[in-house]
Amino acid sequence: KHDLEVAKTPDITATHGRGGFWLIDPDDLTIVSGNGNVNVNQVGNVFTSSGAGAQLGVDLVVAALGGGSTVELRTGASADPLGGTITLSAGVNLDYNGVGDATLSLFADRRIVIDGQIFDSVAGGDSLNLNLTADNDLNGTGNILINNTISLGGGDFVVLRAIDFTTSAAIDTQGGDFI
Repeated sequence: KHDLEVAKTPDITATHGRGGFWLIDPDDLTIVSGNGNVNVNQVGNVFTSSGAGAQLGVDLVVAALGGGSTVELRTGASADPLGGTITLSAGVNLDYNGVGDATLSLFADRRIVIDGQIFDSVAGGDSLNLNLTADNDLNGTGNILINNTISLGGGDFVVLRAIDFTTSAAIDTQGGDFI
């Protein structure tokens, strides 16, 4: 089950020292081909995983980026202690052609894995600011893993937390900042 009903907050105080944390583990969110979604809540341009096996079609993300919009992808609360990963699936291309100057922000409570490509198929005229925040819950278990090519057309690349690159990974901001 993925429902949690809380009648009373837990006592996380400590007799000696600092109190503890009340953590609700997040669901994973996988970006897949197409324009469907499974177990994803959308409020405006914010997409949040809402259950096990959450999937979001890359075409929905690109459509939301249209007109230079800002879009957020977030992991949501879950019962899975290892959850909280956002993955751009291998073979899935996030082609931001025609969106203008847009911003895509990923907030994962654990990890962000980029296995697919991010690019503009018609160079010039469009840029993507890409913000990646792993370990969003600050429990020390998150990182960002880049396994493919990211080309931002002049947009900024901003990362918060540890980042790892495989030998096949490349980031080209084409004049944007790498922060």
